[in-house]
Amino acid sequence: MGHGGNIYEIEEKYNIPQNELIDYSANINPLGVPLALKQHIIKNIDTLINYPDPDYRELKTAIAKFHQLQIEDILLGNGAAEVLHAFIRTLKPQNALILQPSFSEYERALELVGTEVMEVYLKEENEFEVDVEAVMRQAEKGVDLIILCNPNNPTGRLIPRPQMIELLDFCEKRGIFLMVDEAFMDFADEENRLTLLQDYRNYQRLFVVRAFTKFFGVPGLRLGFGVTGNKEVIQALKRGSLPWHINSFAAGFGIVLKESNGYISDTYEWLRQEKEIFLQTLQQLKSLKVFKPDGNFILIKLTTDGINTTDLKEKMLEHKILIRECKSFKGLDERFFRVAIKDGATNRYFIEALKKSLGEWE
Repeated sequence: MGHGGNIYEIEEKYNIPQNELIDYSANINPLGVPLALKQHIIKNIDTLINYPDPDYRELKTAIAKFHQLQIEDILLGNGAAEVLHAFIRTLKPQNALILQPSFSEYERALELVGTEVMEVYLKEENEFEVDVEAVMRQAEKGVDLIILCNPNNPTGRLIPRPQMIELLDFCEKRGIFLMVDEAFMDFADEENRLTLLQDYRNYQRLFVVRAFTKFFGVPGLRLGFGVTGNKEVIQALKRGSLPWHINSFAAGFGIVLKESNGYISDTYEWLRQEKEIFLQTLQQLKSLKVFKPDGNFILIKLTTDGINTTDLKEKMLEHKILIRECKSFKGLDERFFRVAIKDGATNRYFIEALKKSLGEWE
C-alpha cells in the first residue's frame, strides 16, 4: 500500500538527502516537534533502561483531561493505524462500507479479516462532498460497519456535524458500528464543535480514532488512540493489545498535552494565515483545478492535456520537492495529486517550482 512521506525511497532512488527534501506528500504540522517534547526526551533519555508503565496511566490521564474523556474508554495505539487495525480485527465485521477515495488502510484492514467490502464513491462534480444519504441507502443493503475519515483523506472535505449525528442515529438504530477516523480533525475549523469525541458516551455503536502525530509534528513517534462508550468492545480491544506497545517517549507525550497551549495557538494562527494564501495562489494557475480543503492539505487536479502527476512529480523532485500522487486512491487517476500546507516561505518556493514545472507543458 502506498502512503505519503516515503522520504527513504526518494533518497535511495533520486539521491536527494532526506534533510534537503521538502516533503509535501505528508500532511504534518510544519511547526515541528514541540519544545516540551524535545526537553522531555533529553531529560529522560536514561529511562530507556526501564520498561514503560504497562498501563500507561500518566498518558491516559493526560489524554482524558485534554479531550474530556473517561480514562477507561481509551485504547492507545502505536499510531492511529494500529488502533483502526485493532478495532477491525476485534470486530471482524462480515460486511463493511467505506468511501472512495479514502485512506487505503481501511480496505487493507478489512481484507485481512475477510470482510466483504462495499464502496460509495465520492463525486468530483460535487467537490467530493460526502453524501450521507447515499451512505445510509447503501448501508441498508446490510453492513456491520461503516468507516469514515473526517476530514477525508485525500479530498480534505469535512462532513458537517448535523449530518454526522444523523448518521450516528441511523447506525445506532440498526446495530451498525460507525468508525470515524479523525486523524486530521485537529486542523479543521472549530475542531471542538465538530469532533465526535464529545458524543461517544451517548452511543454504543461509535468508535472514534485520533492521532497525535500529524498535528504535533511527530509521525516518527507513532501515537494515536481510539475511544468508545461500548464497554464490551473496549475491554476486548484491551485484551488483544500487546504489552508495552507504546514506547517510553510516546508514553511521556502527556507532558506535551499539559504544556501545549502556545503550540496549539501558534498552529491555528499559522493555518489561518497560510491556508487561504496558498489556496488562492494555487487557484490562479490555469493548469490546475484546486479543491477547497477543510484540513491542512489540498487535493489538486491537472487539467491540461498531456500532463500527468508522474511526470510532474519528477519535475518537482528537480527542485527537491516531493508531492503525493493520488492514482493509488480508488476513484482518482494520474491527474490528481495532494500537497500539504507549510509555512509561508516554503509555500512560496513550492509555487515557483510548480510554475516552472507546469510551464514546460504550457
